Amino acid sequence: SITDRLVTQFQVVTPLAHNTKFYWRVRAVNTDNEEGNWSAVWYFRTIMDAPVLVSPDNGYDALTLRPAFDWDAPIGPGAITGYTIQISKNDTFTMLAHTGNPVTSNYTPTVDLPKNLPLFWRVQTKGANGPSAWSEVRSFNSANSPTTPAPSLPANNALNTNYTPLFKWSAVTVPVPSLFKHYRLQVDNDADFSSPVIDDTSITDRLVTQFQVVTPLAHNTKFYWRVQAVNTDDEAGNWSAVWYFRAAILPPNLPTPSDGASGVSRMPLLDWSDVSGNTGYILQVWKAGPTPTLVKSVTLATNTSQYQFLTNLLPNTAYFWKVQTKGLNGPSLWSDNFDFSTGP
Repeated sequence: SITDRLVTQFQVVTPLAHNTKFYWRVRAVNTDNEEGNWSAVWYFRTIMDAPVLVSPDNGYDALTLRPAFDWDAPIGPGAITGYTIQISKNDTFTMLAHTGNPVTSNYTPTVDLPKNLPLFWRVQTKGANGPSAWSEVRSFNSANSPTTPAPSLPANNALNTNYTPLFKWSAVTVPVPSLFKHYRLQVDNDADFSSPVIDDTSITDRLVTQFQVVTPLAHNTKFYWRVQAVNTDDEAGNWSAVWYFRAAILPPNLPTPSDGASGVSRMPLLDWSDVSGNTGYILQVWKAGPTPTLVKSVTLATNTSQYQFLTNLLPNTAYFWKVQTKGLNGPSLWSDNFDFSTGP
């Protein structure tokens, strides 16, 4: 359409696709329809659309120092390769407090943001053809939340044979002007705490830093636990470090030979109850006396709940025996000691 040699430009009217690489070239044609060579081929990239912020709303009072941010992904051609989120102490973003590079359209900081300040945030889309413009800028007020408690009991990776354990942690401090509201303790057999077996907020005294389990926890199970503090403005401090402990599998019962049995065969069959979830057993037989002597110690395969002696024990001799269950989360306590004496 350009027929004037001195007009050397063209204005696009219909918008080009976003997030796309375009190549262009130009040549001249004379009145004899003789075409000059094409120019060198240049290319340019159209910018991606900026994200649309969803939450938190402008002026939001955050209840944690690690609030969740969410935005809508831009619609258009080209793959989105991620985002950049900036959180700043001023609206010109010259005083950055935090930068994140999520690959999805949401983000939760993994470190604390500055406490009790107005903060500003914005997001930029990243794509194969370069980043978008920044989104709008929103502001929020960061929390003035309590400090983080430190767990102390049950010890990390402890093997617990007490199924109603006592949990303990350190006391927190609460910045003024808010006051302490409660501790929140969570215990779960999943590390993501998606279905806690304990989710307790009953402790409302800052200096009471323990919780006694009343309903026994499951046996042979690995439990994760954490605790946080909440103030009277419902601002939650960070969760403590996640610790875990293992609730031991149960020991078996020993039905045969019964406790105190006499005249037992010198090649006895020892039998005990099978414990669900076992990975085997350890059997020990001791010769009784002022200084008991171990005469048999054997490790048995899964679900093998008896042992047959193939050699003779001493005649008319007192013995005792006990069994321990092996489990995925560690061994049980030993069973009770059962006494028996052999015949002639």
